[in-house]
Amino acid sequence: MRSIVFGASVLLAAIAAVRSAPGTQKPPSYVLDFIAERSVSDGTRSSGGGTKARQPVRVSPANTSSEKADRIPFDVTLVTLDRAAYNVGDAVVYELLLRHIGSTPFRLPWSRDPEAVRGAPRIQSASFLLRFTDKALGSQLVGSENILYGAPSVPDTILTIRPGETVRVRAASQWWFTKSLPEPPAAGWVRPVSVRAQVQINGINDLIPLIDSRNDVQIQFLDK
Repeated sequence: MRSIVFGASVLLAAIAAVRSAPGTQKPPSYVLDFIAERSVSDGTRSSGGGTKARQPVRVSPANTSSEKADRIPFDVTLVTLDRAAYNVGDAVVYELLLRHIGSTPFRLPWSRDPEAVRGAPRIQSASFLLRFTDKALGSQLVGSENILYGAPSVPDTILTIRPGETVRVRAASQWWFTKSLPEPPAAGWVRPVSVRAQVQINGINDLIPLIDSRNDVQIQFLDK
């Protein structure tokens, strides 16, 4: 009996050791909420029970490790739209998830204030967009007001995202036509469209600036 109890104790101790071993903890996940106008991380809790942001990692202009890749190392998923049908001009709230799938840290612009980087060298920006392409309605893109700014030389405007970490983005825009319609449908039209998320990161040397989401979401788009 003692050997059985001892064996069970060893097994439980081994499980506890694995759970607490370095590298087995879930990577931090950051939340970027353009609607609530705050950026928070679920990795640091304040004494009041709320959640506060992990401070951006300050980097020097000489640190160019994130610029050695040939693409932006994020896998993007369009998580949700707040409705299944929209009229032209309706507001839309959407969420997308960025997951770092590369092997080296990536510096993401992290300031909501364009004035914070005005005049700085090598200004970078990140936009979180929605797009669809339809035969009658053409290619439409919304969400360009959801922008982050950063510059390596300006403290607290860059957040270093490490491999395995994620950023969940909540943003809002309005369904306006941003381009002319190739085949304008008759009044009262209803069109089923497939919406994708698109992340655009500018100002980082030699990197393709656009990433489409791996999935799309089906909605009904209606004339008013």
